[in-house]
Amino acid sequence: MQTLSCKPAQMYRPSPIKTILYELRALLPGTARLAWDGLANLDPGVLGYIGDVEICSAQVHALSLGLFASFAAPFGGFLSSAIKRAYGIKDFNNLIPGHGGLMDRMDCQFVMFLCTFVHLRTFCTSPVTVDMLLAFAARLSAPEQQELMVRLQGQVGLHAA
Repeated sequence: MQTLSCKPAQMYRPSPIKTILYELRALLPGTARLAWDGLANLDPGVLGYIGDVEICSAQVHALSLGLFASFAAPFGGFLSSAIKRAYGIKDFNNLIPGHGGLMDRMDCQFVMFLCTFVHLRTFCTSPVTVDMLLAFAARLSAPEQQELMVRLQGQVGLHAA
């Protein structure tokens, strides 16, 4: 009894450099075309009425995550494919029971979850103010407030000395 082995020809093996170039080749002209069409179809009289453009910070964050998703999320599929190849499995059902076909369709979400988490932790944190600390302290019970006072006095004493 003989075993059959089949190795793909070189032309069918994906190249990371070519994949990135194909991604850029698809992304950049489409973005440029969208911007050009938007400006070309804009009524020239409208530009006189536009003084300032107001953009919410949420819109800036959505734009940055959207641009990242259009470029980097496809690499989530490559990452999960590499994980499956390393373990010699066909789909995630063998690695994580009950997570077969659906999880295999959600590969890009892993990368986007990580990116969104890092983005939120890095760019969407608000500074802590004294008013915020006082509001949090007001929610504590009386013994917890006393413990907070003792610890704060210890911290201030350490920095003053």
